[in-house]
Amino acid sequence: MHRNCTAPQSAVIQCRLSRVDEWRRGSVDMVGVSRGTVSLLRSLAGTTHERLLALTEIRKGTSSAGGARAATGMRFQAEVFAWWATCAVSDTPPGMNLRPNTKIVAVGCETEFPVDDVAVALSDGGFVLIQAKYGMQKLDSRRDDVLKAVNQLVNAFLAGLETSSGKRPIDIERDRLVIATNINASASFKHLGKVLERLRGQPESYPASRAARSEQERKAWATFTELVERSLQNASPEELHKVDLYRDFYRAVAIQRFDFGPDTGKDFVRARELLSTVGATRSFSELVRIGITAASNGHWHQTQQMAAMLGISSPALPNAEESSADHITRVREARPRLLGVHDAIRPAGAATELDELPTYVPRDIDNEIRTQINYASRQGGFVLLIGGSSTGKTRSLFEAIKSELPDWWLLHPSDITTLSKFIAAPTPQSVVWLDEIQRYLENPGQLSPDIARRMINAGYVLVGTMWRDQYHAWIAEHGDKQKDAVNNSNVLKLAKVIAVPEALSRKEVRFAERLSKTDSRIRIALNDISSGFTQVLAAGPQLINHWEEAPDSQCYGKAVITAALDARRVGFRAPLTRDHLAMAAPGYLKSEQQATAPENWLDQALSYATERMRGAASALRPVSTGMGNIAGYTTADYLYQHALRVRRTDTLPDTAWRAMVEYHQESDASRLADSARRRDRLHEAELLYRASLGESSLVARSLAELLETQGRIDEAIQVLRPYSNSKGDILAAVDFARMLGSQGRLEELEEFARINEFAVDELIEAQAISLIKEGKIDEVSKLFKLQFGDDFGRHAIDYWKPIDLMLESGWTDHAKVILEAQASAGNLHASRRLADLLASRQEFDELQARAVDDPHIARKMAELALEHGWSDQAIRILQNHITQGELVAAMALADLFRRQGRFDEAAEIERQEYGNASFQSGHTARMLLAHDRLEELADLINSGDLTAVYALAEFGAVDFAIDLLRDLTTNGGHWSAHTSLISLLVENNRIEELQDEVAAGTPGAVEGLRTLQSKQTENLHQKARNF
Repeated sequence: MHRNCTAPQSAVIQCRLSRVDEWRRGSVDMVGVSRGTVSLLRSLAGTTHERLLALTEIRKGTSSAGGARAATGMRFQAEVFAWWATCAVSDTPPGMNLRPNTKIVAVGCETEFPVDDVAVALSDGGFVLIQAKYGMQKLDSRRDDVLKAVNQLVNAFLAGLETSSGKRPIDIERDRLVIATNINASASFKHLGKVLERLRGQPESYPASRAARSEQERKAWATFTELVERSLQNASPEELHKVDLYRDFYRAVAIQRFDFGPDTGKDFVRARELLSTVGATRSFSELVRIGITAASNGHWHQTQQMAAMLGISSPALPNAEESSADHITRVREARPRLLGVHDAIRPAGAATELDELPTYVPRDIDNEIRTQINYASRQGGFVLLIGGSSTGKTRSLFEAIKSELPDWWLLHPSDITTLSKFIAAPTPQSVVWLDEIQRYLENPGQLSPDIARRMINAGYVLVGTMWRDQYHAWIAEHGDKQKDAVNNSNVLKLAKVIAVPEALSRKEVRFAERLSKTDSRIRIALNDISSGFTQVLAAGPQLINHWEEAPDSQCYGKAVITAALDARRVGFRAPLTRDHLAMAAPGYLKSEQQATAPENWLDQALSYATERMRGAASALRPVSTGMGNIAGYTTADYLYQHALRVRRTDTLPDTAWRAMVEYHQESDASRLADSARRRDRLHEAELLYRASLGESSLVARSLAELLETQGRIDEAIQVLRPYSNSKGDILAAVDFARMLGSQGRLEELEEFARINEFAVDELIEAQAISLIKEGKIDEVSKLFKLQFGDDFGRHAIDYWKPIDLMLESGWTDHAKVILEAQASAGNLHASRRLADLLASRQEFDELQARAVDDPHIARKMAELALEHGWSDQAIRILQNHITQGELVAAMALADLFRRQGRFDEAAEIERQEYGNASFQSGHTARMLLAHDRLEELADLINSGDLTAVYALAEFGAVDFAIDLLRDLTTNGGHWSAHTSLISLLVENNRIEELQDEVAAGTPGAVEGLRTLQSKQTENLHQKARNF
């Protein structure tokens, strides 16, 4: 392999298209390919012989290089590269007990390190060196492949690392040596990984043998240590002298087991989720292809470079100006009202000399806040207070910095641009005030983890506040996160978080009683037992009553308030202008109210909406652009938080959407478009997407996807065309090529393939589909075999559409051949598809024969066991798979036992240590349910364990499960709660509740509703046919 030569994109395209050309030369008369197409492919075939040979060996898996260069191992190596690349571009920490806040800066294949399959460079100068071993079935000291793998780790540890700054030993604080296996490898690798992970978390004096706790773990540990000792037999005395295995080597080693099966493989799904959070949906296969190319030339790929190739833009700091004095004051001189502390009620007849704010009532959390601020002042830090609206977060934070750091500078940035100025010209001993921190996270050029870390490292004390629900929604690991949400989560993870209680404790009430003697506002708040103390001070309950119980004469004011709250609820962040409210409000009024509205109805409405409750807060607050000028209106936080709950499933009128389309600001456009789409407002979503089209392809791809769902594919192609040729914008190119293929525009697709490697797959798939439609089914396998060699079964994994079309068109024999090749190559999804196909064709003998070697086919056999009388045979086969550590077999056997009524045996299977949390939680959930301990079960679910939900549904408590999932979805308690909620609603035919979720904008609700409606329509048609 020639590691030092760079294979340009054109060479990769030539290599791959030349195989298509080879296939075509042999079948051009039969297939009827255009003369121009043949000319194109032949012209592209003229590449450098040496490079073409190298790339051909990679694709066919015939390279003789070691490590992962074996046939099916090459693809796995590229998948491991793609996984780490995914972690890099999504800013996911490397884990494995490495230093906190370490980031991935580059990923490479076939590097110069002793362990060279995949290498990961870290921000602290450390490295993760990975052997990608596809096909190591068992951790056995007698197997040569296992011994070779351990030899490489030991040799790498003894040799140390050659870095740009010279040679150094492996550092267990920042380096890792990793064996990565595929999911089909024995569970013994998983047990060994647990022991090593446990050992890394213990002090140096901890005996390594104690880290192995179960019998399986002890057996795996004994095998591994035997292998290590055999490897050390060849080491020199000098090398052995400097090695402390228990302190260093074993703590540097890690095991990873990956499941990259398409659609359902857990690591494939996780990678797709991570990439979607940064706007790179469906790009994992593109990263695999980048890994294949990287393996051919031994190149490193920088994180920023890979992000650019995926069309992910990194936020850049604006240019700094020298002065930011307008935003700086001493802490002791700061005015709390200007920092965001709520105005307080002013009792009727109160003395005019009352202070701006009530006397501060000491809180139980004051000591903790001040301790953390003191700690941060010594080395830099970030303190974040979370709680509900009007709970006293901002006031407590202000009092803390005034008490502890009165002489420090207080920097109060109005936006990220001002914040960047502070970084460019650091001010010693400075507090950065980030009250309502979401303002710095939701807008373009937002606060990033990098900026926050730079400020902390520079000695700044960052302080901020945030609503509790929003914090938990953002901090959770959302699989469907967009790029901004991942950024926000990573910023918040840097903070020391302190929760502010909703109500006063008894001790705090005693303080308040004493202070009420000199401040009547505190007495009023204490007397109002129906609402919280701090909420009453900020007039929260009065705001709610002012809105919800508005008299009929103030229907216009109520309509304006509701329109403003709804706009914010669906993503409108900018102040709402007078014209906006005038257009939106009529939709909240009855026809009679509209007809009898006075000429000055809007003035009356705004007067009512901005009326101050108890001299403190108003439902709408005017925002100024200068003396006497109102730019727009914002809603009171406390009222908005209330509206989120009470209006969650209320549908917005047409006038509200028209107003948002007409008067939105650019920074809100794409967020509003996504919100409209989730609520099935496709026309408004399209208009808003078009309004926010810019240099990045993210919005363009969303718009194109929207158009595609409506069958407007030619329009979608036109939207993507300007972005498809952008350098490194892989996703736009792939979508563009896929849509050309779906429309049969093959000549145009072929032309596009000249300049973009990532169009070649779509060209191959489109040609395969064309052949199937023409009935030339034998040519499909020829095309795949020429493209991928004898290992085509593994590499044809990406081409599911032709296989689906074969099955739909009745070409099941040909589909079966490809599925068999894929299943033999270890593709789990193919195994499941093949099992379904064998069952549908009633080829039960073959199904049972294949079940012996394939646990996924055994699972299908178990599903049919009761119906066909195979139970005993299925149990024996599954038990054999379980002894090999196959989790899927354990799941299938437990399910079969339950269907036989053998619940104790099912529970015993689930209790055994297969390392699967869902088994354990599922068993716990069933036990709690069996003993009517529903509150504990709810706690289990609220902790983020959704497996228990399915136990609820399984035992008939569907309503309870749905209610819990709905609460988690509303409060952001778990990243996949909304997916589980929609699935459960569809499974139980809850069409009205699905309509509510559409109105709430729950992700996936629109698709779930359409699925259920289609199913109901088909059932009606079936009944009509039967009748």
